Amino acid sequence: MVQTIRDFVARSIALLTASALALTLGLVVAPSAVAAVSPGSTLSGRVVNDVGDPVAGAIITVLRVDGSSGADAPQVVADGSGRFRTRALVPGKEYFFRVEGPTDGTHLDRLVGRPWPNDETPFVPGDAETPVGDITLTRASSVTGTLVDSAGDPLVGAVVIGYVYDERYEYWGGASYTTTDDAGRYEVTHLPVGKNVRIGYTHKDYQQTFHGGTDDVESAIDVPMTADPVDLGTTTPLPAARISGRVVDESGNPVDAGDVRTSRWNGETWVFTSYTDLDGTGTFTIGTLTPGSRYRLEISGAWNAGLLPTHLGGTDDDPLDDAIVATAPSTELGDIVLRRAATISGRVTTDGTTGIEGGRVDAYIRGDDGHLSWKQSTTNGADGLFTIGNLTPGASYILQFTPGDETYAPVYFRNATDGDSAEPVVATADGTQIGTVTLKRAPRPTPTVTPTPTATPKPTPPTTPPGPTAVTLTRPAWSRTTQTYGSTKVGSVTTTVTGLTSGTVTFKRGGTVLGKASIKNGRATLKMSRRAKVGSYAVTAHVNATSTTTAATSAKSRTFKVVKAKLKATAKISGKSFTKNTRPKVTVTLGRLNTGGYATGKVKVYVGKKVVTTVTLKSKHKGKITVTLPKKYATSIKLKAVYMGSSTVASSTSKTVTVKTRR
Repeated sequence: MVQTIRDFVARSIALLTASALALTLGLVVAPSAVAAVSPGSTLSGRVVNDVGDPVAGAIITVLRVDGSSGADAPQVVADGSGRFRTRALVPGKEYFFRVEGPTDGTHLDRLVGRPWPNDETPFVPGDAETPVGDITLTRASSVTGTLVDSAGDPLVGAVVIGYVYDERYEYWGGASYTTTDDAGRYEVTHLPVGKNVRIGYTHKDYQQTFHGGTDDVESAIDVPMTADPVDLGTTTPLPAARISGRVVDESGNPVDAGDVRTSRWNGETWVFTSYTDLDGTGTFTIGTLTPGSRYRLEISGAWNAGLLPTHLGGTDDDPLDDAIVATAPSTELGDIVLRRAATISGRVTTDGTTGIEGGRVDAYIRGDDGHLSWKQSTTNGADGLFTIGNLTPGASYILQFTPGDETYAPVYFRNATDGDSAEPVVATADGTQIGTVTLKRAPRPTPTVTPTPTATPKPTPPTTPPGPTAVTLTRPAWSRTTQTYGSTKVGSVTTTVTGLTSGTVTFKRGGTVLGKASIKNGRATLKMSRRAKVGSYAVTAHVNATSTTTAATSAKSRTFKVVKAKLKATAKISGKSFTKNTRPKVTVTLGRLNTGGYATGKVKVYVGKKVVTTVTLKSKHKGKITVTLPKKYATSIKLKAVYMGSSTVASSTSKTVTVKTRR
């Protein structure tokens, strides 16, 4: 059976919009609370397809923008000419339509007149019939084909997905999917005629494959959709690699509950790919991986197991550092040990003896830049007792105590008023006890004394001016997901503005202003700087109120990342053979960065496991420097170079090379 992903989401959102609020809050709309409905207050129009033909039998579901329920009938069916007219609606209310094509799958469903996320103007009925014009549905077609294994036998139960490019958010999204039958055949329906689609195949014994023999939707071959079904013939998915292992505790006992999250390095950042549960013996197998690709695993026990999560593989700064390379048929990792997590316990009181229940305790780690990063939290239990778990043994934490009662003020450990002056607490696996924390009462505001007014004649009330126009901002959308520090390929973030035709929009990252952009054609776009600070950016858009318009703040955007630049090739160290009891000369090569310029900065040179010298490359060295080691050696030596990188450039470690002596 074919499932339409977009249809499922649209139906779910519409149902939630129409009824979830009342059901969740347990409200019942009394007859007296229902707005008056005018018998002649209707919306009418016609449903056509993208070549202008009427769509007979289209189903139009009427939904209120505000999500409230009402007495208006929600659904009508278009006649043989595609025309429809709703039943009586509430005049002045805002509505939108969910328009579904006939059940034969020849047209795609759509939402019409929905302010968010469509940015469309809703329909507002008057006291009489209000025409809305033509509503266009895109014609739909299908893609067929056959999946076989490497021996030519049918692949049964494989998932086949049709992807359509979303021009607004600039990504390939799944539109519909199906599964292969006993003969390996499939038909993916509900694909838009006149568009290019891409087809992906997923099976438990193979890596994800796209039409054209690639493992990435971005490099897949387009399939132009026509009114007639398109057959892709026979396809064999790409062979898959696996990663297997077993998770145990420090005593060697299997961790029988937990999960493994897998991420793949795409050349710029780590991208989440799969989620795998541990079985009863702590064993896991991650399939459908790309042979030769680098992966990182994040491994966690059950939330109440008292075990510290860990990760295996590359880091954000250096993805090549111990990254797991997937091989076919399988990469075996053996036993992976989860350490026992540390805890911090104590008691929150109001006067040193009386515990307070229901407050919040947060644990933060102070970063190298001095900023606090949240790690864990808990709430005070009975009599003010609390325990924060899943902490790293030996790490220092800043604790903040926030009471549930506004009578008392938040405080940091040792009664500090801010994180900078708080005393750190070292977490231990045996449990750190900090004793009693006493909250202080919040300062009471000074009451304002209102003088008795002197009776004066009532003035003639002035004419009330019209209220300000409501301004709305859509959730900011990024043009790309990442950018590299110093690269000319930068991202931009855009919000759509309604209710305001000019002025500026301020984009913020938390409380920090990133920049301002002018409103043009209903949009405001901020371009990121090449030198934007490395890190994650989830931004909001803001406009200030004016005498004629309201202030507005958008929802937070998806996360955008600025990643460190890196060397085009791994750091290298080399040296020629040298005479015994002399100081060898070695050459360190960094080359260029992936952003174009030569790498600069400090490099540590190791002989064996000991740092023997540190050299600094400057622009004039053009990524390469030769130095003489400070010590004489009588035998061959093993050399390694470690480029330290910086806050904007990733570090890199060379391979170990041997430089021999000569007579």
